[in-house]
Amino acid sequence: MYFLKKVKMKILFLKSSAIDFIWFRDYYDNIFFQGKNKAKAQFYSSISILKDNPYLWQQIEDSKYRKMIIYKTPFSIIYHINKEENTIEVFRIWDNRRKQNY
Repeated sequence: MYFLKKVKMKILFLKSSAIDFIWFRDYYDNIFFQGKNKAKAQFYSSISILKDNPYLWQQIEDSKYRKMIIYKTPFSIIYHINKEENTIEVFRIWDNRRKQNY
């Protein structure tokens, strides 16, 4: 039986994710405010899971990035594992309804 090694890494949000985070917040503040509390909880839960299991999600084809879908939201976390710095670099908080061009 194969077990994944649990790794605790620091998460670093890159500047490229700032505008996405603003859109995530605005979407739940102004468009779908009924889902705000659940989306916020799912976001923080996803970050916690990602810290402990950064290798759980597959790499995006022809890319150094990985994609973690934020459960029960239309958003994903696009990230890269920096082994030298022992960090997870969040590149985008992607709205999956958009065309895929990270």
